Amino acid sequence: MPTLEQMTPAAYPFTTQSGNNYEFTRPWLSFWRQFIAFKAQADMMQDLNDVTPEFIDSFVDFIYTWLNPPALVARRGEIAKEQIENDFDVSDMPELMMLITSIYNGVQASIPPVGSGKARPKQTGAK
Repeated sequence: MPTLEQMTPAAYPFTTQSGNNYEFTRPWLSFWRQFIAFKAQADMMQDLNDVTPEFIDSFVDFIYTWLNPPALVARRGEIAKEQIENDFDVSDMPELMMLITSIYNGVQASIPPVGSGKARPKQTGAK
């Protein structure tokens, strides 16, 4: 079975509708909870007509966290929420949601099914 590293690249380039280039990293473990929660929230939306101010705030917070992993911030500095709000457009959301779904599916596919591992030998009390 392929590993997570084989199923998902380390970085995902993304160009916004306004021509700004960003690179999203593979989600790190502490971010994965937020990733799943945002995906679930976005999956409930049918189309861009369902976008609310609350969802936009959630979107900006999610993108901000994703673009600012601790290891990268230490090297290149932080990307501000204001920059995200100016660079990203509502029309970027569908493509970003496809990227999020693709990453999520890649991670899910790399998790082996329950019971697929080698069974450990049973230990008995007698030696």
